[in-house]
Amino acid sequence: MAFDRCECGSRESLDLHDGVFCADCGIELSGPVLDPGFLAPEPLVMRPGSSLGSRGPTSRDGVGFGVWNRVHSKGGKRPFIDDLESKAMDSGECPRIVADVVTLMRDVDARHPLGMRRKSLRGTEGLSRESARDYRLRLFVSAALHVLNDDGLENRAPMIAHDWGISHHDSVWAISIFNRHRRRGTRVRADPASIRRSELGFHLNRLREFVAAEVGFEEAEGIMLSAEARLSEAGEPVGGSDDWVIGRFCNVPSKRAAMISFAEEMVSRGKPKKMVRWLREQVPIIGTKDFVSRVSVKGPEVGEE
Repeated sequence: MAFDRCECGSRESLDLHDGVFCADCGIELSGPVLDPGFLAPEPLVMRPGSSLGSRGPTSRDGVGFGVWNRVHSKGGKRPFIDDLESKAMDSGECPRIVADVVTLMRDVDARHPLGMRRKSLRGTEGLSRESARDYRLRLFVSAALHVLNDDGLENRAPMIAHDWGISHHDSVWAISIFNRHRRRGTRVRADPASIRRSELGFHLNRLREFVAAEVGFEEAEGIMLSAEARLSEAGEPVGGSDDWVIGRFCNVPSKRAAMISFAEEMVSRGKPKKMVRWLREQVPIIGTKDFVSRVSVKGPEVGEE
């Protein structure tokens, strides 16, 4: 499809199945080709001061106004990253979390535009091009939420992914994109052992709160302390230990390690497996479904995924 040039100055474009994109910055230059029988409606002429129709967001509407004003004042199509920002606001999370999600997505997009990421997604099978694009928006937002959740910024990532119909297979792929960005060390971070200690503490306390609703706080506290001891014995920097040594959990994400140790302790105390399955349903964690189905009263001998 012919075009003059992108706003970044590039004249190179990529004509893909769901639109035409700038080859340099990834901005969507135009949507998919319309059916020949389709006739676009005549534009609605607005007189100065008219209040007919949607006015769009104003500066009082907060996040998103700058993007809307910049793009729509040009009359062009919104870039994929700006639609991701809007989709993040649709997640229903609080403004602080939305702001962190948008920051993470823009950081990743600056290196390699997310709109240019092309992969055969299971969740887009049978969808129209527009619906497939919206699915990709939901996928990246839910993946960013998941990564922040693993970093200790608690949010409803698993529930949102479920409500938005995100395929687990697609989610793993999208999450890996954001995790690769984190591993590049673009930010100065604290000592790894301190980060691990903080993450484990956060997830253990969260699991305790859920279990307390079933067995009471005192017993839930005892389960958490015993789970903490299991982790410490395996070389994790929790409890009275500040050392992080190679053990059975060393290559396991903090969230999963906390769930495994908690589940093992619950079963070793005679709690029914259905309670362990219930806990995982309340706090769904990638990589623990098969473990929960295998966990037995032998607890400590059960290996991680």
